[in-house]
Amino acid sequence: LPCATRYVVIETLRNVAREGIQMDSHHWRDAFHMIVPVAYCDLVVLDRTWAAKATQVTSRLKTAHAIDMAQVFAVGELDRFWKALDI
Repeated sequence: LPCATRYVVIETLRNVAREGIQMDSHHWRDAFHMIVPVAYCDLVVLDRTWAAKATQVTSRLKTAHAIDMAQVFAVGELDRFWKALDI
């Protein structure tokens, strides 16, 4: 998908607005650390909160654009991450 980052940014901003999340500089930093890896990596490990948000974003984009995006894992799911990494 050309410019996949753009779609992830837009969907992330929609998600933040929909949920009425109060974003401070720390939250914005976390959001932008999520965006590029989710758009271009195969596997991504994030903290629990941002893993949930990334899963929502990727799910909506996969449905809307029928594209493959990163498989997202929370830090507490490292066993699943290692199994996915072991090809």
